[in-house]
Amino acid sequence: MALIVGYAWTERLPEYRWYRDLMGMTPFSEVSVSAQEIARGGLVVQGWMRKDRCEFDHLTAYVIRNDGSRAWAPLDVSPEHGVWRGGNRPPSDRIETWGPWVIVRPETIEPTGWEILVTHTNCPRGPARQTNTFAAGDWQDQ
Repeated sequence: MALIVGYAWTERLPEYRWYRDLMGMTPFSEVSVSAQEIARGGLVVQGWMRKDRCEFDHLTAYVIRNDGSRAWAPLDVSPEHGVWRGGNRPPSDRIETWGPWVIVRPETIEPTGWEILVTHTNCPRGPARQTNTFAAGDWQDQ
């Protein structure tokens, strides 16, 4: 019985972000936020990252309310197109810039924080489709 439970538990390990990070399964690494500024009707964020594997699918942004709940927010990545054309980056050994991206502030919400999730597909070392927190922070200038 212990063997069956142990096997079932290890099969679920790739569902956990800490495990994917530890085993090098997460599609990106070394993410940092280098700047953020309240402007353009939202929060402009940018930083550095390394793309390790998989194919980019999409980004999703959330604003965090004072009570800790989160609400979907539009994410405008078009300001980045002058730096990077957008879409799928090839895997690289180099650290690359990301952003500036604008998390558009919903009119009815006074955010205290933000979070951006990224979904990738065709991941060779499982799970084949992954959604991971890419970056997060407080809603403030830095």
